[in-house]
Amino acid sequence: MDDEFPELTHKERSEFKKLIKQCSKDPCGAVKFTQPRTSSLTGNYYWDRFVGFNLATTVAYDDKWNGLGEPEQLAIAITADGKHYFEKFHDQQIRWLTKSALIPLIISILANTPNWWPMILKWLQSIR
Repeated sequence: MDDEFPELTHKERSEFKKLIKQCSKDPCGAVKFTQPRTSSLTGNYYWDRFVGFNLATTVAYDDKWNGLGEPEQLAIAITADGKHYFEKFHDQQIRWLTKSALIPLIISILANTPNWWPMILKWLQSIR
C-alpha cells in the first residue's frame, strides 16, 4: 500500500477481518476455494476486491502443483500489505480526526479565550 490506500467500506472491512481470521487458523495461511466457471477470480465478490486492492492474492494451497503446472487446489492468502491494512487504516483515521475535528476545536477555544478571561480571573480570586 504505497501512496494508494484502499478505501474499503464497513462491510468490506468486516469481510476482510473474517478472511484474515480464517487464514490465520489455517496451517498453510490460506483459505481454499474452487475456481468458478464465471469470469470472477474467486467466486466471492469481496475476495475479488481484496485481490484487486493487493490486500490478498491467489496461491496454490500448500504449494502443491500438478504435472501441468497448475495448482492442485487454489487458495487465497493475505499479502504483506493486507496484514498491515488495519494498522494503516487506524493511522489514517487518527490523521483525519486530528485535521478535521481536533485542530478546529483547539482554534475555536483559543479564539474565544479572551471572552472567558474575566470569568476565569473571578473564579481564581474566589478560590483564594
